[in-house]
Amino acid sequence: MYRTPLGHVRVVELAGGVALAYAARLLADLGAEVIRVGAGRAESEVAEANFNKYGCSLDANDQAAQEALSRLLTRVDILLGEAGAPEITVENPSLTVVTLTGRESATNAAAIGAAIAAQAVLALWRRRQTGRGSHLALDADSFAIPGALPPVSEDGRVKVAYGDGTIAAVLPPQLRLSENPTFVRLPPPAPGEHDDYVLRGLIGLSETALAELRRSGALRSAS
Repeated sequence: MYRTPLGHVRVVELAGGVALAYAARLLADLGAEVIRVGAGRAESEVAEANFNKYGCSLDANDQAAQEALSRLLTRVDILLGEAGAPEITVENPSLTVVTLTGRESATNAAAIGAAIAAQAVLALWRRRQTGRGSHLALDADSFAIPGALPPVSEDGRVKVAYGDGTIAAVLPPQLRLSENPTFVRLPPPAPGEHDDYVLRGLIGLSETALAELRRSGALRSAS
C-alpha cells in the first residue's frame, strides 16, 4: 500500500487568511491529516486551499471550545495559527506551533504558505532528533518573493562580506527554527575557493595529489 510522506502527521489549522490555508493544504497534499478549526477571513477566497482537510466548527474564542481544542492538541503534531489568535493551553511538548505575524498580500500569500509548510516539515525532522517540538514564527511584512526583490537598502536585509572585502546586502533565509536559527553563512564562492576543504578535508587527498590535479588542468580554479 502506498504511504504518503506525511501520512503519520496530524495538523490543526486555526482558520485565518490565505497563507495559512495554503500552508495547511500543502501539508494535506503530502498526506497529513489536517483539521481546519473555525472559519477564517473570506472563506470563498480560500476554498481551493481547503481540499484534503477535515473541518471542525470549534470557536477558539469560546472557553469550553478551548478546553476541547486543548485536548485535541495533545494528539496533534503541528498547530498553524496567526498572531492574535486566542491562547490555548497545550500540554504537548512535542507539538510544533507555527505563528504568522504581519499582513499577507495577494501577491505573496502563496509563497508565505509554502515557507510555512517547509518550516513545519523541518521542525518534524528536528523533533525526530530531539523529541521536542518548536515554536516557529514568520513575519508576512518582511517576506519577499525571489525575482521581485526590494532595493538593497530595504529593511530586513543582512550584510555579507565577500572574500575580497566587498559587502553585499542579501535577504535572510525564509526558513527558520526556534532553537536552530538559520542565517547567511557564506557568500557565493570564488573559483576554487574551497578546493582544499573539499578535496583534502573531506575526501583526504594529499597535497601531492591535489597539486597533480591542478597541474593536469582537472581543477579549473583561479588558484
